[in-house]
Amino acid sequence: MMEATMQKAPIQYTGKWHPKKFALMLAMGGIIMMFSALTSAYIVRKGAGNWLEFKLPAIFLYNTLVLIMSSVTAHLAYGAFKKEDLLRYRWMTALTFVLGLLFLALQVVGWQQLKAIGVPLDGNP
Repeated sequence: MMEATMQKAPIQYTGKWHPKKFALMLAMGGIIMMFSALTSAYIVRKGAGNWLEFKLPAIFLYNTLVLIMSSVTAHLAYGAFKKEDLLRYRWMTALTFVLGLLFLALQVVGWQQLKAIGVPLDGNP
């Protein structure tokens, strides 16, 4: 018995931008607006006069480095997956997970250090 197979024709977009590109532009616009709003709030709040000055604990620098390394290992895992190198993919994914846990642990320690130097964590100073 013969079986008929149907093939889907590729969708042709007649608009100016591809829908994925348009969605990316919308997301980037939202991110820029959020960043602008937070920057504005920071400037206004700092100008209020009761701004608490303190030295940020060094652990937050290390935490940032862990976060960057985690991003790199996630990217390497993605590349290994696309190349179908499953062993490397598994290792990079596991390393990304471990770095994520390390990030969370360092966050807890960092916030505890902030509390120890007298930075109030329950509201505005």
